[in-house]
This record gives sequence, C-alpha cells and structure tokens, in this order.
Amino acid sequence: MNEPRLIQGFDFLAPFYDVLVKLFFGHSILKAQTHFLSEIKNAKTVLIFGGGAGRLLIECLKINNKANYCYVDISSKMIKQTKQKTRHTSVQFIIGSYNDIPKQYFDIIITPFVLDCFRQNELTDQVVLMLKIRLASNGKWLFSDFNYSKKSTVANIFSRITIQFLYFIFNIICGLEIIKLPDFKQAFKQNNLVRTKHQEFRNELLASSVYCNR
Repeated sequence: MNEPRLIQGFDFLAPFYDVLVKLFFGHSILKAQTHFLSEIKNAKTVLIFGGGAGRLLIECLKINNKANYCYVDISSKMIKQTKQKTRHTSVQFIIGSYNDIPKQYFDIIITPFVLDCFRQNELTDQVVLMLKIRLASNGKWLFSDFNYSKKSTVANIFSRITIQFLYFIFNIICGLEIIKLPDFKQAFKQNNLVRTKHQEFRNELLASSVYCNR
C-alpha cells in the first residue's frame, strides 16, 4: 500500500466525502454502519477505526455520549471534518492507521467500510489480529463493508461491477492497488472471532455484522 498517496487521496476527498457517499448510495451506507449500533449503549470505551468524515460518530454520540471514544483515521482532513461536526470532549482523535491504536482494551470496536482497503494477507495477519488484541474479552466488533451478492446471478454481477468500479476510482484518486474484496469472513475466522449477528442491504451489496471473541 502506498500510504502517502492514500493519505493525499483521502485528504482530497474529505470536504465532499459525505456528499459523494450520499450521491452514490443514498442513506444505505449509513444504514449499514448503524444497523447494530445499539450494541454500544452500555460501552465505556469505543474504538472507531477509519471513521471517515464524522457522520458515524454523530450517530454513536446520540446513543452513548458517556463512553470514551478513540477515533482513528489516516486522513487529517477527515478528522478535521469530524471535529467540526462533533465538539465532544470524550473523543480522542488519532491521525494514523492500525499500528497507531492505543494499547488498551475497547468494549466496542467499529470498522465502517475500511477493511476493504487492505489486501488479504495484511488484513488477516496484521489488521484483524491487531484489532482483536485491543478487543476486550467480552467486547463486540461492529463490522460493515461491501459484499459480493449471492441473491441472484444478476445481483452478483451488479455487486462485482460496482465494487470493481469503486476500486478503479480509488486507485485513480488514492493509489489504492486492490482489485477485489478480501475475504472478510475468513480473516475473522482465522483470528478466532465469531459472527453473532448479520444483516445485508441494497441487494446484498452492503453487509453489517457483529463479531466477538470465540
């Protein structure tokens, strides 16, 4: 991964990121991100990894504004956008990636449409492993991302074309050199994380899940 190019790309997208997401997907992305958000209600510590421009954090604070939040994003401009939207004192903002996450346990870990930025080996052996280490023993991991539809042949083809197009755009803007989704389920399974809840949206193009330690 060309991290400087990736940062530059997301910095460029930050001012109109939410507008673009809404333009292409309506409210579906936010719906997938927030579907299981009630799980954070009693959490004391919440990690949001790759939170983008702040829409998700706003929804989190509506449900639980007493938790201590750690908000990690690779783009300083994304974090700037988030800070402007949420002036909340219990949020620790960190510009960085998974290696920059504080060495502490979190009751809730949220990864909203960010794990698709990693190749399979890095996702399984580094990203998911590192985040699992930070997950409290009885903690919950709220995952949302794109998904190859199995609903029908047409839906499957549409999902693959859509995801391929998005990777093409992000390759141009951010230098993201990935051509297909990693196998998320396999990455979680290999790190002994169990899926307890699952929901799909927009003809199964989007998916949301809850994982916990085995």
